[in-house]
Amino acid sequence: MIFMYKELLILITFNLFSTTVLAERRIGGYDFTNNTTFFDTNDVISFGNVVIGKLNTSKPGSIDNHYGDYIYFCGFKELVNYSSTSIYYKNNGEYDRTRKTNLSESTSVIGLEKNSDGLIKVMGVQVFVGYLEKKCSNLTKKFPKIEIPFTRSQSTVDHVMLDTFVINKNLRSAWIKRSNTNSEKVLDSNNKPIQIDGSDYIQFTIDKNKGYSLLHTVVDCQKNMIGNRNFIEYSEKGNIVSSEKETSEPSMHTIVPNSLGEQTRDFLCKI
Repeated sequence: MIFMYKELLILITFNLFSTTVLAERRIGGYDFTNNTTFFDTNDVISFGNVVIGKLNTSKPGSIDNHYGDYIYFCGFKELVNYSSTSIYYKNNGEYDRTRKTNLSESTSVIGLEKNSDGLIKVMGVQVFVGYLEKKCSNLTKKFPKIEIPFTRSQSTVDHVMLDTFVINKNLRSAWIKRSNTNSEKVLDSNNKPIQIDGSDYIQFTIDKNKGYSLLHTVVDCQKNMIGNRNFIEYSEKGNIVSSEKETSEPSMHTIVPNSLGEQTRDFLCKI
């Protein structure tokens, strides 16, 4: 009995050593202020044509940390920074609770525009993007529960709830959250606006003083048509203001060029 117990321990130990993959910390790149970005390889998870990962940015000689959650869409080569958290420390090394920022509901231009070399350099994600690309595959897995900003107007931003995404032949459907936004210019360490390709780098944040809407949207990629199976409007406190009855056969209409509908089609049909 003792022998079997020891044998079992040895077997478990062997299996652990044979299956455990040690994480490797790598440099992700250097941003516009020469901050170094890092990522751990075990934080990079592939869902086939979608890959997620975490990036850590720290200034030389500083113990402050800035964490970002990213998702990479292999089909159309876009990177989305869908959540960010900054943690600051006092001079004596104590955690400064008064300065913690959480931007989990903010949107970033890197997720709403096609990536350019200039933008990738500004964000410091050159090596990180290359590593994510290598993890792309033809495997099909259920997508993670993440809200991804994918399109915006002057005053709103749309997030797709990725885990609700469904493919049915030529149809693509998903729940989309439409929120009101505020905007401001992002400044560098000299308090000057950061510019990318000649334009100011704008940070958009959710306006929590206004309500939001949920749309169960369906797109026919082949026929270039779009419709909603359901529409629910919420107040700023999360209470339902109005709603429509869910329908399996929504009223479809042709997508208007240069519209939010066109951007929705482009996003859903490329995943």
